[in-house]
Amino acid sequence: MKRLKDLIFFVTRRCNLRCRTCFYAGEIDRDPAEAELTLAEIDKVAAGLPRLDSLLVSGGEPFLREDLVEICAIFQRRCRIAAIHLPSNGLLSERVLAGSAEILRRLPGLRLTLSLPLDGLESVHDGIKGAAGSFRGTIATARALAPLRKKFPALRVYIITVAARENLADVLPLAEWIRRDLDVDGHGPSPLRGRPRDPGLRPPRADEWRELAAALLPYHRHWLERSGRSRLHNALAFHRVRYLYGLYARVLAGGGLPFACPAGERIAVLEPDGGVRLCELSPVVGNVRAAAYDLRAILRGPEAERELRARRSCSCTHACFLERGIRSSPGALARSLLGRREPLHG
Repeated sequence: MKRLKDLIFFVTRRCNLRCRTCFYAGEIDRDPAEAELTLAEIDKVAAGLPRLDSLLVSGGEPFLREDLVEICAIFQRRCRIAAIHLPSNGLLSERVLAGSAEILRRLPGLRLTLSLPLDGLESVHDGIKGAAGSFRGTIATARALAPLRKKFPALRVYIITVAARENLADVLPLAEWIRRDLDVDGHGPSPLRGRPRDPGLRPPRADEWRELAAALLPYHRHWLERSGRSRLHNALAFHRVRYLYGLYARVLAGGGLPFACPAGERIAVLEPDGGVRLCELSPVVGNVRAAAYDLRAILRGPEAERELRARRSCSCTHACFLERGIRSSPGALARSLLGRREPLHG
């Protein structure tokens, strides 16, 4: 078994929104908080893991867990992680601000990336999120985080957008509005994935995504130029974004990936109740509560092996898995860094 590099941990199924784009909708609020792994159980899981590059927190709304800071501290202590990616819908502004500040104070040397969603300008976003006022709530949190970013250089705040055919026309105006009016570190749209809560939503066609992606690339260059990093770093990062966007188009066109999916080997998923998946869209292959909290033993087990064989040639548009796949494939990594891109046109 290859060494696990990243863990996606759905810390809760509780959520204060009912987003129409949510691929996790079938799990939301399925169980009470009492069913979630306790801190003691999480510590047992983390103690059995190797050193990880990153912890990718998910949910539900992660900030609904009052012990979120302690969860992050456990993984830094046990797995010596260097980075945590923490998405939030941004509506629990006080919790987001206080929790982020506490993570940064308690875990020096850790890079913390917060991702806040905007799926269109106000009326489109609120319609997709199913809650009036959610657009204003999210941007209020993004603006409130600006002083924290100045105090803690290890904090990055990004806006993420799920692109579906319904909101496709809003993505570029949104990108321009974010560039002009929000003090954040970047904006990263990606195509709708999985089975959303609203079955009427569809991802963009490959040609629609190619056109959108080509128009988005100058915005990525803008954010990189504002980053203060070296010209070489920014050039390589731009190539990687362009390559990733080309992979999205390839998958949307029905093509496979030019590398093996890293799910279940380099990256795995832990559910709030201890369930283990190879990826977010695959079945549960075991539960740490029934395996002495040994997540890697589950990944080496027969159910995981069967699922792994079945998914050798699968493809999706999940950036976390695509980026880990790129980094794990010397050929794909070289092509992405050198600009040998998956074509956006054609």
